[in-house]
Amino acid sequence: MLRRALVALIVVSVAAPAHADDHVAVEAAEEMGFLAASHARVTGSYGRRLFANRWFVEARGGVGVGTFSDLVVLDQRLGFGIVLGGGRAVEALLGLRLGVSYVTGELNGASFHKLTPAGEIAPMISVAIERRWRLRFSPILPTLFWGGDTYAASIGVEIGADYAL
Repeated sequence: MLRRALVALIVVSVAAPAHADDHVAVEAAEEMGFLAASHARVTGSYGRRLFANRWFVEARGGVGVGTFSDLVVLDQRLGFGIVLGGGRAVEALLGLRLGVSYVTGELNGASFHKLTPAGEIAPMISVAIERRWRLRFSPILPTLFWGGDTYAASIGVEIGADYAL
């Protein structure tokens, strides 16, 4: 399934019109775990707007540390979604991110190392603060982790800045 999403992402990127714009962003998040450890995360991303600013795709990489435990989290995600009000002062974006998370550390006295597929539903509000700069905010960011017999979830909030190249 992840391969199909990657192939679709590449095809859409190649088929994008020449006027599509590229963006880079940096975001900070706090994830509260349910059957998972809570952690703070910093993420960098590269994104592209497509089809008259109505759709977006992005590649993301992040690193996080445990909030209440000895934990390190590495995230990689590919995302895609729709832009409502593209190019206006305030935009609403609704996206889906698929990828993997590598978690290592100690929780409740037990050491562990786990690579798990992950999926996120990513609603965002983007506000123009200058010609090329936008403030991005995700008021609720649910994430599901799964891997074999292991399932976990977290919910968080994310804020960051986006720069149009």
